[in-house]
Amino acid sequence: MAKRILTAVAVLAALLAAFLAALGGRTGSESEVAIDYLPGKNNTVLFLTNSEYGLSNVHVATAQSLIERHPHVRVHFASFPSMASRIARVCSLARVQNPSAPNITFHELKGQSYAKAVEQKAGFMNLSSRWFEHGPGLQAYPKMATMIQGIIAPWDSDAYLALYEEVQELIQMVDPAVVVLEILLNPATDATRNANRRHVFINPGSLSDQLAFEQPHGKGFWKYPCMSSDIPFPVPWHRIPENVFLVTRFIYSVFIVPQWRGYNSQLKEFGIPSTPILRDGRGLYMSPHIPGATLPLDVISKNTMGTNSIVLRSATAVQQDPELASWLERAPTLLINLGSVYKYTEESAKSMAQAIQVVLAQTKVSGTFIAFLRPRCYQVLWKHCPDYEYGDDFKAPWKVMWPRIGYGSLR
Repeated sequence: MAKRILTAVAVLAALLAAFLAALGGRTGSESEVAIDYLPGKNNTVLFLTNSEYGLSNVHVATAQSLIERHPHVRVHFASFPSMASRIARVCSLARVQNPSAPNITFHELKGQSYAKAVEQKAGFMNLSSRWFEHGPGLQAYPKMATMIQGIIAPWDSDAYLALYEEVQELIQMVDPAVVVLEILLNPATDATRNANRRHVFINPGSLSDQLAFEQPHGKGFWKYPCMSSDIPFPVPWHRIPENVFLVTRFIYSVFIVPQWRGYNSQLKEFGIPSTPILRDGRGLYMSPHIPGATLPLDVISKNTMGTNSIVLRSATAVQQDPELASWLERAPTLLINLGSVYKYTEESAKSMAQAIQVVLAQTKVSGTFIAFLRPRCYQVLWKHCPDYEYGDDFKAPWKVMWPRIGYGSLR
């Protein structure tokens, strides 16, 4: 009976998906819209990004490459205060490769940062595991839907408008020939589009994250597993109805729920179009896309470019931290890093410590010959960021395993 109900719901979900596509294809656009952009100053580029590492590293790496290889280009980088030291650092690293590499001009955004906006939306002082944790599948999806809304557009209308106006003034002052955008800094995207400036999106995620709904035959609904679900790829036949339902529920959470309609109507009062719209056919979209390492795509839009990995050129590990480099050389290492905004509660830290204990207990290999045939992880490097003060009791499961665990507590 449960499977029949799920199948019926999936059919209704598919009909809703078809209806949404007929309304205008807000999930994507295959061809670039012809726009007469304002030209801006030659050889001038403005990056507009959030400051979180996972969102902005690809932009910092691109800016670094520009000043190394094209020192005649004037690069401006606008983000929140914590980004300033990173930009200064990559300028120094760039000059190691090319002494004539110029500085990047940094502009501090004074509005509410992405992390602070998400924290406010979540109702927590920190983005701890209390907000992020959720189970897989249908039962846990209501919480996941709420998280999606807070992640995609966390700013309230006042904070959004303040950032929007700040970015508009910055664009007018810098007058760039091209603006490089980050997909979750929505106020900057709207300000750039409304200023009629040529722009490029650089996304740290795979192209399949952007192009799933542009694949033929509705493959975005049934071929690609819904995010944060436990559905594998390829999607098993018996789980296709569940996947269709979850994807449609995701679309509903993003575009239809009353919270979005109220949010959008407030922005429209200030002349800002309804958000969030990412792929509207304007601009170029770039993402890492390595065949065999990412989900396959049948169609890649003309205004979309897949690249190899986009990574920072940095000093070697030995140059940056000789002690850590020496420790890493002892054995294959598993890195645990859940992102720059994730903070552990004491309970979640205990759970991770127990998981590390299980992994290390199963990677004891005796004998050089066996180790050669079946190389395994022998040690763990864990980035631990607590969301409040708590003691060291969470480390108890490690005991004698401590030499095989590199532990860094950051705030």
